[in-house]
Amino acid sequence: MIPLFSTNQVREIDDYAINKLGLPGLVLMENAALQIFNIILEKTRELPNRNKIGFICGKGNNGGDGFAVARQFANYGFNVCVIYTGSEDELSADCKINFNVLETIAKESENILLKKYSSLKDLRYIADCDIIFDALLGSGTKGSLKEPYITIIENINKVDAFKVAIDIPTGLNA
Repeated sequence: MIPLFSTNQVREIDDYAINKLGLPGLVLMENAALQIFNIILEKTRELPNRNKIGFICGKGNNGGDGFAVARQFANYGFNVCVIYTGSEDELSADCKINFNVLETIAKESENILLKKYSSLKDLRYIADCDIIFDALLGSGTKGSLKEPYITIIENINKVDAFKVAIDIPTGLNA
């Protein structure tokens, strides 16, 4: 049985690791990205196609997790398409680092497409993906879902793909 933790418990664990143990948040992100990559690789082994992997990333640490997982898939040779919301100056500190690393790799790689979300039309880039990762909003989200997130999630839910939420599904009240 896999234990489930409340949002407060997860935050307490992160706080303990970062502030008491001195483990940088980026290390936590990297470890999470490697584990997510390995688990999804195993869980999707039976899918008929899993060549193109899509990501929709937000501007907080959940988006940073998404950028890190996208890098793992790209490094393994998958075709990766990442749509991100917000401008670069709005990204959290750890998210921005993972974004910058992925952006640098994307400039030298043909298997990574990195695209800023500006309208619903941009979702066409991940509409034909075999697996789509939701890394928009994480456990820190409060209140009801607002635009453009409502429209993004509604449209991604219509795509026939294996879907994975990093942290929690966007819109779920944690």
